[in-house]
Formats: sequence, C-alpha cells, structure tokens
Amino acid sequence: MSKNYKSLRSVFDQLEEYLKNRYDIRFNNISLLYESSIQGEYNYNELNLERLYVEIERNDIRISFDKLLIYLKATSNHYNPIKNYFHNLLPKWDGYDYIGELVSKIVVNEHQEFFNLQFRKFLVRTILCACEKKIVNKNAIIFYSPKQNIGKSTFIRYLCPPILEEYIAENISNDKDSIIKIAKSLIINLDEMQNFMTKDIEFTKSLISKDSINERLPYGRKSERIERIASFLGSTNQIGILKDNSNVRWLVFEVDHFDFSYSTIDINKVWSHAYHLAYHDKSFNPFLTADELNYNDAKNSKFRAFTREEEEIIAFVEHSEDEKDFLTVTELCFQLKKVFINKNPIVLGRLLNNIGYKTIRIGDERTKKYKIKLSNYYHEFFRM
Repeated sequence: MSKNYKSLRSVFDQLEEYLKNRYDIRFNNISLLYESSIQGEYNYNELNLERLYVEIERNDIRISFDKLLIYLKATSNHYNPIKNYFHNLLPKWDGYDYIGELVSKIVVNEHQEFFNLQFRKFLVRTILCACEKKIVNKNAIIFYSPKQNIGKSTFIRYLCPPILEEYIAENISNDKDSIIKIAKSLIINLDEMQNFMTKDIEFTKSLISKDSINERLPYGRKSERIERIASFLGSTNQIGILKDNSNVRWLVFEVDHFDFSYSTIDINKVWSHAYHLAYHDKSFNPFLTADELNYNDAKNSKFRAFTREEEEIIAFVEHSEDEKDFLTVTELCFQLKKVFINKNPIVLGRLLNNIGYKTIRIGDERTKKYKIKLSNYYHEFFRM
C-alpha cells in the first residue's frame, strides 16, 4: 500500500519526500531543461514534466502543475555540462602543441601564419565565452573554398567534443529558436553561408556581438536574462559573402584542403591545450590586437560583394597614397559626371565609405579628402 503523504505538513513537504526517495533532479543550464535519474544511478535524461505530474497525482499528492514547477525551480541543483567538461573532465595538458599539430592539417591559400594564430586564439576565446561571464567571442572563423566537398563542415563538427555533441547547432535564422541557440550551444556551424540572405547575415552579426539574451523559457512566466555561450564558425563556396565594409566580426580564410589525418588527433587534448592557454598562460592574448584587426580588414576585402553602384565607382576610382591625388567628395562628384555617373555628395560619400576608402585631413584644410585617385580606366574612357 502506498505511503500516506497527506499526513505531512504541506503539499511541498509531501512532494519533496516523494521525489527525494525516488529521483535525483537537476536543471541543465545549457539545454535549459530539467533532467532526472533514478536515485543514486547518475544516469540523467530529460525529465518529462507532464509525466511526472501524472505520477505524483496518482500517488495522491494534490498539487497544481504550476506549483510543481515552482518547487523544481526552488530546489533543483544547477548543472552546466560545458563548464563541467572544461573544468573537470579534460586531461591536464602535457606540454605538447596539439593546436599546432591540428592547424598544420589545414592548408589555406594565403595568410597561413595569420590563420594559425587566429585559430589558436579562437579556440581559447571559445572556452572563455562558454565559461566566463561578460567574455564574448565576437569573431567568427569562416572557411571559404570554391571547391565542393573538401570537408569544411566535417571539420567544424569534429571540433565539438563527442561528450558535448548535442551542444553544436547547425545554422540559424531570424527567429526566437535561433536566438536561444546562442545560450544553448558551444558551437554554431554557419553551414553554406552563401545561401544566407543579406538580412540573415546582419542578424547573425548582431548575435555574434551579444553577451546575453532576454527570452521566456518553456514554462517560464516572464523573460529571463540568459548568458550567451556560443562561438561561431562557418563555411561557404561563394567568395563574395561580405556585404559591406563593416566586417570586423568575420575572419575569412580560403582553404586549399584539409589533411583528414586530423581525425586521429584527440580533440580532448586539443581543448586541454586551449584550456591551459585560457587559464594558465598569462602571456597569451586570445583577442585580436588593433594591428590584427587592421590586417584582417585588408585581407577581407577579397571577400566583399559590391553593389552595382559600388562597382561603378570602383571602375573609375582607386586607392592612392599621394596627397596630390586626394579628392574631396565634391571634387569627385564633378569628375564622375564626365563619365555619366550622377551622385550627390551624400550618396557618393556613403558609397566610398562602404567600399572602404579612407579620408584624411591635410594641413589646416577643413574638408577631409579621400585617399583616392581617378583610375586609368577613367582616363581611357575619354579615348574610347
């Protein structure tokens, strides 16, 4: 005969005795779900709250579903599987350069040394973003190759440790479920970025910058602030994926090939090396320096997609370091009218800025000039 739980003081006392005699219950801070195990077995699975409610009702515990949720929220221990992995489950780093061995298996067509450093930094930022409040991985690594099926996405999936395989997300779109993914995923794989619409790219850029989100969780009564933990990697077969000149979030590299022997490298040891750099090597700076940001900005120009209006300007204008060439936007307006490009100074200035041309103030002149000159094509235009 079942125990008479009604003899206890309150319905919460009844519920507590019933549950603690049968289950261990915890709240997973990453999946944002309750998990349960038969008491003492430590084999946790997602807790079906509706099924649990039916079970306690059948055992003569009269409690509303809302009060069951209140009890669980007030009494459940919190568990973070990603922090547990990095802080408790990783082997201690043995001094070998596992990250260096891994990046040697990724051959990029240009900027190999810069890639090697940035990939190392990215791994360290990934750990810090997942484990530390207010540290955000604001830069995403994007693998570009015009060749199909070279293993870009396979490599990204390899980076997620098997024990955390449920915490890698594939792609995002402009909706609530995607927003919550940045609080529930170690890695977000932006697969086939060439299929993104411009609005999706802008939405993704905004997510990469966030340190938290405000969302109402399942069964929640109000929105809650949730820490962002995700880091972003992506892949594309299209070279012109960057839509404007504000591309500090993207670290784009053209991959020649992956040496698939990387799969024999224990990813746990790679992460143990990154963990050492994150927490024990005080000389290692995981963030991009000003020089590195400038270098990346110049490198990324290869991956810009220009509008028709911008391409018109690019045909007739080019960069210059000679002050004698520099032009104000008004002067350029006058010159471009000769080749049938009619833009007012405000629109033309915006286009020049989007393309990436820089301005400079010379001496005591009040008006800034663009570091540009009229191209050879401009001068040849009149000889056609």
